[in-house]
Amino acid sequence: MQKDFLSEFLGNQARARILRLLTAVADTEYTLDEIRKKAQMKSAAAVQRELTVLARLGLLKTGLVETESGTGTKMKIVQAKVWALDREHPYAQALRLFVRDTQQPIDEGVVSELRRSGKLRLIIASGRFLDADGGVHDGIDLIIVGENMNESKVQGTLRTIEADRGREILYAIFSPKEFKFRLDVQDRLIRDVLDYPHHILFDKLNVL
Repeated sequence: MQKDFLSEFLGNQARARILRLLTAVADTEYTLDEIRKKAQMKSAAAVQRELTVLARLGLLKTGLVETESGTGTKMKIVQAKVWALDREHPYAQALRLFVRDTQQPIDEGVVSELRRSGKLRLIIASGRFLDADGGVHDGIDLIIVGENMNESKVQGTLRTIEADRGREILYAIFSPKEFKFRLDVQDRLIRDVLDYPHHILFDKLNVL
């Protein structure tokens, strides 16, 4: 996949991923553990270190939310600290635009990564994959058509892509037979992708 300009510019992939996450959708709050998972970082200490740097610059606001801790009879409600981009910071909007404009374009690297999950026949990107403005979408962002697709490998690949793009990717996997059937009957899920802006990343099915 192409090098991520923001990571190269900052010299820090972790900070780039955290910034993409926090600037993707305005006012969204995350706990430290949510940031760690979404940014695909193993160390909570590393996340805390980056949050401390960004908070010191005044870019973040913090708050407390109630969350459940423990299991079974030991379950209890505790308060957890959350972080979000402070939109009142004088450079917040400029930062959001910069992060958006340095977003990695869709490239052949996505196809190469997904090839490891099975015999690909078709990949269509839409929704969040195409919207650099951080809009909210209800539909599918990625349609994957293939034979003998290993969904756990697909999920692993997409979690990494999500971390680099700072937003969740909704996807659907179909066999060639099922996709052709859904296309023939004008299935709503398929139409909601094809009737709106989309990009065909890979096509060996030749039905579109």
